[in-house]
Amino acid sequence: MNGLYTDQVTNVVREAFLQFDKQLPGFISEKALLHGVETRTSSPVCMERNSNFESASIKGVYPAGEGAGYAGGIVSAAVDGMRVAKAISCPDVEIGRSRSKMAIGAEY
Repeated sequence: MNGLYTDQVTNVVREAFLQFDKQLPGFISEKALLHGVETRTSSPVCMERNSNFESASIKGVYPAGEGAGYAGGIVSAAVDGMRVAKAISCPDVEIGRSRSKMAIGAEY
């Protein structure tokens, strides 16, 4: 998280993880992976992303779900997350990109 967020945000999140590890021992481990950040708000804007689902303005960032403006609830956010994950893990596979149809491959 260093360099991605301000020091204040990084420190608050780090402390929250330490507190959570006290409640659920083993939460912090060498195998742990922080793979996404979730907000608890809807976004009135849509973060632009390219045909590979990557942010059009920030390389390496893949906006997805409700907070990024690509979903309207938990199910459509999950579907959009699956589409983005598929685009990252299988860059040569064509994935439906229609926001209204939320098209994904039959394997889901």
